[in-house]
Amino acid sequence: SQIELWEERAKGHSAADELFKATGALKDELKGVEDELLQTSWKSSRDALTAPSKLNAKLATLMGVVAGADAKPTKQAREVYQELAEKVDLQLNHLTDLMKEDVPQINALVRKADLPALIVKD
Repeated sequence: SQIELWEERAKGHSAADELFKATGALKDELKGVEDELLQTSWKSSRDALTAPSKLNAKLATLMGVVAGADAKPTKQAREVYQELAEKVDLQLNHLTDLMKEDVPQINALVRKADLPALIVKD
């Protein structure tokens, strides 16, 4: 990822600690959003039996139930959709906040550190 590339460039630099703290926090927050939206821990189809479904799978399942009916969506289906949509919106709003606040902060740290844009390896 771009974050890891900047972390690599910062190794050994005087500003590395401050940058690593900020990038580490951002990566943790991004991982949290991803883990709420998607099931990232499944390694095989058997894991679906033990690891919980996440929001994308729940929405896909609900869509299949609604699409398979010959009638309009039930009140319960609409309620489930509303609950899932609110949870997805919460994560997407958090992601937007990260992009508006944390990413510019990291960009400022990179500029302040005057890290090299390209690194030539021996």
